Amino acid sequence: MAFYTVMTPPPEGDRREEIEQARLIPEHFAWGAFLLSGLWLLGKRLWLATLVFALLWGVLIWLNSRFGLHASALTLIYWAIALFLGVEGNNLVVRKLARQGWRLADVVEARTLAE
Repeated sequence: MAFYTVMTPPPEGDRREEIEQARLIPEHFAWGAFLLSGLWLLGKRLWLATLVFALLWGVLIWLNSRFGLHASALTLIYWAIALFLGVEGNNLVVRKLARQGWRLADVVEARTLAE
């Protein structure tokens, strides 16, 4: 069984419209965030997280040119960041929606999204 976080938009009018516009965010490992970190962040419009990701890589590239980090260290850092985004990526989306005024309606368990 999979778990989904149900977020409803800020109250504007009809309750039925809020329910129809609700977003279900899956509570599982985000393979897109793991494999395509920066592009996934841009695709989800997580601007601040994308900026932090780009700045972090800028600092790592600068450190590499300044101190000559070993290639395996850069690879390990990349996969650590990718693993973090894979595990926490969907939670970043939920937090973004919460900052925009969306409300946590429920956490549901279902076999598929359609269910």
